[in-house]
Amino acid sequence: MNPQDDRVWCIEQLIRKEGFLDNRMYECAQQCAISGRPETKEELYTSWELWKSTHPDNNPYNQRNKL
Repeated sequence: MNPQDDRVWCIEQLIRKEGFLDNRMYECAQQCAISGRPETKEELYTSWELWKSTHPDNNPYNQRNKL
């Protein structure tokens, strides 16, 4: 797969896990695609939890688009 395909896969999995689109998912997915796609969803979820803790969502105008 190419990095764009990896990024899309990561975003899809994160949306399914959270049930909504968080703007930080784009950056996390991009980083995962650049560094090599996680082998499993669990590895991706671990990366996402770490990303959320180190990159807080400080924008009060962020809209959470729930499924």
